[in-house]
Amino acid sequence: MTSFSILRLNGELLPRLLSYLMNSPKHQKVLLKIGEAGSTRQALTKAGVESHAICYPCLDNQKKLLHTLDTIKSKVDQLQKNFDTIVKECETLKQ
Repeated sequence: MTSFSILRLNGELLPRLLSYLMNSPKHQKVLLKIGEAGSTRQALTKAGVESHAICYPCLDNQKKLLHTLDTIKSKVDQLQKNFDTIVKECETLKQ
């Protein structure tokens, strides 16, 4: 079963930057540890999320950082498409 939580931000942190941060390997590792702590089953509680500190820059720097991250993500996505195309072409050539 999958559950979802809604995180309401106070306006100091941009939601897309929070998404990048929460999906980063560093934060995923910490969140998994929080979810495993003191429980017989893995669960990320409201208290666990609230206890997870996130450092972030001022809004202007967040916007610059988001622009950079979005640009990199776009390039990675294009590389993945190119790779998938090459793999398909190789499979075709094999046949």
